[in-house]
Amino acid sequence: MMPLKTTAFDPARYLDSLASQAELLKDAFETGDANYIADARGVVARAGDMAQSARKTRTLATLSTKS
Repeated sequence: MMPLKTTAFDPARYLDSLASQAELLKDAFETGDANYIADARGVVARAGDMAQSARKTRTLATLSTKS
């Protein structure tokens, strides 16, 4: 039997709007689970970093095509 190949899942990749990020945080805080809240905050922070990185990449690509 061949071993099962898996890939890492990062939910931050799918939180591409402020509304989706807010929904995750709302759900976490409603549970009152400190671990879930901490994890959700980390996911939202990564999602924000990814969005900022994507904006920078688009800006650089736009600038490079104008030269």
